[in-house]
Amino acid sequence: MAICVTCKIEFQPDVWHQKALTCSQKCNELRMNEVRKTKRGLRKKIEAKACLECGTVFIPNKFSWHRQKYCENACASKVAQRAYNKRNGPKDNRRLTSKVWIKIANKVRERDGQKCRICQTKAKRLHVHHIYHGTVEEMNDHDSSNLLTLCGSCHYKFHKINIGQENGKLVVSGLVFDFLKAEEISIASRI
Repeated sequence: MAICVTCKIEFQPDVWHQKALTCSQKCNELRMNEVRKTKRGLRKKIEAKACLECGTVFIPNKFSWHRQKYCENACASKVAQRAYNKRNGPKDNRRLTSKVWIKIANKVRERDGQKCRICQTKAKRLHVHHIYHGTVEEMNDHDSSNLLTLCGSCHYKFHKINIGQENGKLVVSGLVFDFLKAEEISIASRI
């Protein structure tokens, strides 16, 4: 004889279910529903996270919340591409991995308070950008007045230049022009 864990009635388990905990299928369904409720209550609540690439706050996917680090595939792709380039990329960018550059870049980040100068966010990965970098001399000018700290998305926007026409005139716009407060630009031919 056994006692049903659901209705507390004494019952005789049959030959095929010697270790039965409940007297009937209905009692077993009630027991399993209670078990499922307690398991559901033990699940971790999904909380908002900050993207490791751009710093954007996002709510992770409910199936991969424990391992999701980036807000969208674009950010994950950027990180993967950077890792790939670091492993297999060209070796011509040695100036940005030198000890001198790393020391200067860290000083610039400290000067800017570990924040992006454009949007003021504290992203996990901050870029140090050369304001003037058109020539080799300007690229190697590591003076702090020529450097600023940017987050990944602002760094991308800083390099993006839009070209269009307005009233028959050529219009060039972009974040870099706003930052430098440039009213007029001259176009130098590089041909």
